[in-house]
Amino acid sequence: MTGWVITVICLLLLGVAGFSVYRAFQSPKFVARITRRATKAAIKAIVPVITEPRDLKEMAEDQKEYRAGRGDDYWRRRSGAPPKG
Repeated sequence: MTGWVITVICLLLLGVAGFSVYRAFQSPKFVARITRRATKAAIKAIVPVITEPRDLKEMAEDQKEYRAGRGDDYWRRRSGAPPKG
């Protein structure tokens, strides 16, 4: 096969795929379903990280740093974040 035939076939397949996606997103039902699935996946990935129990040793170290006056500024210096204000 010559190069132009392969190019035409690829462009035709790309066009069919693009038209299929366009038609699918015309349906509000499809958009609602895909949004619900994406939201469920995001919640499933985020919730365990947020609700993860912290180690008691780590909590004690954080409290010690905070009481020593290094709280948020200590974290900002350590992470390279800009100062407050």
